[in-house]
Amino acid sequence: MTNAVAGGRPSRVVSDQITSKLLKAGAHLFLRHGYEKTSMDAVAAKAGISKRTLYSRFPSKAELFEAVVNSVLERSVRSFKESPTALATLQDALLEFATNLMEIVLASDVVAVERVVTGEAAQFPELAGRLHERFRIYIVDVLIDLIMHFEPMGHRSAAAVRLDAELFLAMIVLPPLRRAVLFQSKPGLGDEDRVAIARAVEIFANGARS
Repeated sequence: MTNAVAGGRPSRVVSDQITSKLLKAGAHLFLRHGYEKTSMDAVAAKAGISKRTLYSRFPSKAELFEAVVNSVLERSVRSFKESPTALATLQDALLEFATNLMEIVLASDVVAVERVVTGEAAQFPELAGRLHERFRIYIVDVLIDLIMHFEPMGHRSAAAVRLDAELFLAMIVLPPLRRAVLFQSKPGLGDEDRVAIARAVEIFANGARS
């Protein structure tokens, strides 16, 4: 079995491994030192890959930065598990959903991405908007499906349910994420966060039933 195809180019497997090394090295450096203080030379050296190979995959630092941020967030989204709809009540299902979500949102690498993207928002405004919108839409859609499992069809309009889902996410995500991004709390889901989640779920579930 060979690691190269005709002409000396690496096989697809080897090529994917090289890209993975570059993204991992980029994440290590960008998330610790920020965009400006991370050089392409440093990424190539950290990955143990030649600069020529790095530039053949990512022609600019901006493209590498976007790929790194996408990689971290996509990995986080893939790890998100929907709350089992077998749970008896909307409140129980929302509590599990919110706890699972916040364990991901407050993970150290996701908090680091939020810090870097926020810090570079003036330089990369479209990137920040795209990333937040894509992540938000995915989570909102999962939450809507969960809510609708417990609601009679036609009880409320789709627009009303979507608004409720967005308000619920803002209530549980924004305060703890902001504290973590501003170094006012450590990454990870703490006891204070769990209490706040439980209270937010209680308020939301009671309001959704009214």
